[in-house]
Amino acid sequence: EAIYSFKRSIKIKPFFPEAYNNLGLVFKELGKLKVEWPDINIQDLTEGVKNMVKSVLPDPVDGGRNVAAGVTLRGLGAAILAAKAFTDRPSLDFFFPKKKDRAVQGYVTTVILPHPGGNEETALPWLQRQGRKICRAITAFELIAWNANLGEKGFVVLETSTVELPDIVPHKGPAPWDNGAIEFLKKYPDASLSGDRLEIGKPPRHSKIDEVILELLPEAEVKSGLEKGAEPVQRVPWLD
Repeated sequence: EAIYSFKRSIKIKPFFPEAYNNLGLVFKELGKLKVEWPDINIQDLTEGVKNMVKSVLPDPVDGGRNVAAGVTLRGLGAAILAAKAFTDRPSLDFFFPKKKDRAVQGYVTTVILPHPGGNEETALPWLQRQGRKICRAITAFELIAWNANLGEKGFVVLETSTVELPDIVPHKGPAPWDNGAIEFLKKYPDASLSGDRLEIGKPPRHSKIDEVILELLPEAEVKSGLEKGAEPVQRVPWLD
């Protein structure tokens, strides 16, 4: 009951240090808390995330649980920045970060998705995966920042340099030494060599950002600007 109670407190108020301390004391009493984390090479972990290789980091409480399973490069980067900021200027304020307003950069688009059900521990990672899928699909619109949050629905907020592409955009082909280079030239005889790749100008498949998102996620609603319930991208909280 004590474990459940303290975990519930942490879920409701994640920056409540007393709950973490009390939970640790309970586990210590039960003999379930291991002495220390295993040594981790941050560079190896980063490369593992970049290459989408599943890193294995046993939970110090439950050795059968891999706490690195949900690690993303974005989350890892935030953790590393937080650690560097704390070592640069240690303070108790670090453990109670406040949301800080940030000036909007570029165009804001809100993607609204139906809530997938379940609790926040499963729903939020699902929403973040949808956000990463969207980000990969809209690279031509030059993503600046994005955020995901849950309410009655799921919200993905995007900041991009543009929301509409020009009539002609660059289309990269293979390098001269790659298979398919000659076939590309036969198909696009006006292609030129740009750097190490063949390249041709083509009309974009979709010129507007909402068209790209709706093709990827037909169940989504796409709105211009910040919709009610959606949270904007926040400033990094540890440096002020």
